[in-house]
Amino acid sequence: MSRVGENEGAPPLKKHKMIMLAWGKISRLNMDFPGHAEMNAKPVIARKPKEHSFSARFGANQSLTHKFTKSVCVPAPKNALIWMQLQIDNRVAPRAAPLFAKPLHFSQFGHDRGYPCWKRGQSPAPDPCLAKYMLAENALTEYIRCGSPDPIYSQIHFLIMKISRYTLFAFLVLAVSSVFAGEEYTLQASATPAPKDENAHDIFYAESTYTFSSDFKASRGGPRMHPGLGDGDSWYKDFQYDHRFLITGKWYFRLGGEYERYDFGGTDNGLPNHLQAAYAHVALEYVVKDHAGASIELDPGFYFENHVNEDSFDIPWKVFITFPLKKDKVFGVVGLGGGLYQDPIVAPGGGIIWLISDKVRLQAVFPKPALVWDITDDWEFRLMGEISYDSFRTDDVITPLRKLQVHNAIVQYHEDRVGGQISFTGLKPFKIVAAGGYTVQRDFDFFRHGVAEKVDPAPFVRLAIEARF
Repeated sequence: MSRVGENEGAPPLKKHKMIMLAWGKISRLNMDFPGHAEMNAKPVIARKPKEHSFSARFGANQSLTHKFTKSVCVPAPKNALIWMQLQIDNRVAPRAAPLFAKPLHFSQFGHDRGYPCWKRGQSPAPDPCLAKYMLAENALTEYIRCGSPDPIYSQIHFLIMKISRYTLFAFLVLAVSSVFAGEEYTLQASATPAPKDENAHDIFYAESTYTFSSDFKASRGGPRMHPGLGDGDSWYKDFQYDHRFLITGKWYFRLGGEYERYDFGGTDNGLPNHLQAAYAHVALEYVVKDHAGASIELDPGFYFENHVNEDSFDIPWKVFITFPLKKDKVFGVVGLGGGLYQDPIVAPGGGIIWLISDKVRLQAVFPKPALVWDITDDWEFRLMGEISYDSFRTDDVITPLRKLQVHNAIVQYHEDRVGGQISFTGLKPFKIVAAGGYTVQRDFDFFRHGVAEKVDPAPFVRLAIEARF
């Protein structure tokens, strides 16, 4: 019977190679039970591996162990696994039979010479390089894990495995926690999106207003009627575009431009036949619900009759602020405006805004007061008033009036209107406006020369379109 004792090896041999004896040794004194039976060099591949002669720790059936060993002329000991069973609960006990971490067939090392095969035919000769590689890999792993006769290596292996399990568990916990924390943060961030900007960033406006013909009044200090000036009409055109740049919160920087023009017809009396201006919009404003509640605006540009020169350059400006007088009901507006060619150079403005109801509001704010009624969501009607002042540099003004024969003079032209206006906003983002009423006064005021020519009231009509997007 093969005799392999516990914690015994062959010290004279290198690398602690295990010796498998080819003959039996009969002894009854100081006998140690074997740690394992001989392994078949050529396992049956086609057979389903239900039982294994080395699987004592899994409680496998031992009844077939002797059948495999007899077929290869190896005596089978009785109770081949009893030594492993006696120490099955001792996890650090050294085992005399190493259990490979990977399936390893001894036929790969050439141990099957002269042995019969389980299947028909012969297995091909093993690859020496592959055999050396697998021998080194598996022998080193198993020697460290359980093949060393010194119990300290088994204890070290058990400690390393235990630490590795705890480290891996902690790593997985941290990884999962990080993933869920990231998901929670993402959900919280997506649950509170940034508020949508409710204010328009691009504003386009075009207007055409025509005032019908009426007679000129007498000049200041002269007779009531001045036959030399006759009558006249006016046609006003305006085109403007602005873009708002968000600064922070509800503060915007608005940049744009505007072109406006007055054309005058009627009697050829020497007064300007048209006045025009091209200027920029540079503004800082606080916008709430697409309406400016506070603004500082500069309108630098050229204000002229026919020829553009350095004398026609001006920088009109305006500033206003809105503040509550009664919460969500009444608001006050205070403003100032001025320009180098205006008279006076600085003029006040302002008024109150009274929200009478959800549909009606009073905008008593100079220079464009109005009483507004929101008929529906798309229709609006207002009773309005307008006071507009613009100053221009003229060329040559030669009239029948002796006092009004000037060159390169400043004229301040203004129109005062009252009437009604209806607006339709059903075609987003456009707003279509139609208005009509009376132009109660038109005035050519050469204030630096002390001469002003006024025109009698006349009806006016207006058509405008606005787009905000």
